[in-house]
Amino acid sequence: MAEPAGMSEKDLRALQTEQAVQGLHTGARMLGRNVREVLFIGWGGRTAGGPSDAGTWLSVKHRPRQSQVSRHWHGLEDAYAIGEELQRPAFLHAISWVEDDLIYRVEEATLLKQTALSPHAHATVPLDLPDTWWSDLGGFLDILGHTRTNRVGLRQDLINRRIKERYGPDIDCEIEEWTIGHCDLHWGNLTQPPLAFFDWEGWGTAPRGSDVAMLLGYSLAMPALAEKVREAFAADLQSRSGQISQLFTCAELLRMIELYGDHPELRPFLEEEAKQLLTST
Repeated sequence: MAEPAGMSEKDLRALQTEQAVQGLHTGARMLGRNVREVLFIGWGGRTAGGPSDAGTWLSVKHRPRQSQVSRHWHGLEDAYAIGEELQRPAFLHAISWVEDDLIYRVEEATLLKQTALSPHAHATVPLDLPDTWWSDLGGFLDILGHTRTNRVGLRQDLINRRIKERYGPDIDCEIEEWTIGHCDLHWGNLTQPPLAFFDWEGWGTAPRGSDVAMLLGYSLAMPALAEKVREAFAADLQSRSGQISQLFTCAELLRMIELYGDHPELRPFLEEEAKQLLTST
């Protein structure tokens, strides 16, 4: 079923969630599996996931059939290029099909034993993580940064647009240092020790410091946690590319609050963070 024109954001999300859940069960049957329970609904309802009766993880994504394939479509499969030291679900296989003007893709991956640190992207409670967890995070991001790929995670033109439309057209947003990033690094995608990473849909080239800038943005409501992120990744965050990435994070998360009502409790912290960045850069 195509997305009806003129739907409210709430109704559109509900429709997409229903489509995702139905697609998850359909794809599971095609793979000879059953979904034990739907445990995950992604942003906007375009993805869903849950454990299978075979002890694996099944996830679904869908898009209009006339749309072009984005980097998110094969992200987990492409993550095979990353060193095995970086703990994550391992892609097993996938199946795609067309139904009611939508293209569906269900992927089967290994099931991680670790649980996410937060049910949301942002931290809702203080997190007391051991030093080994923080050193592992830094080491894993370094492994990721040295991965060879042609995937594009975060584009210069998007950074320019988000920052300039909110903070003014005269801000110099040019990124000088690029690396490879996860590009959706938040507390719902990181696990309790031993550290592992969820959600590899969007990884690719990104500014230096952009991953930890995003993690910092999602930490701001917990000052001690935010300070730990600043301390652990000071060099990246204090670099010019890191500073621009932090401003982009503020702009992007504030936009999500205004357009979609996501994580509204972060608004005052993001606004204050942006004010500090604008006076120091």
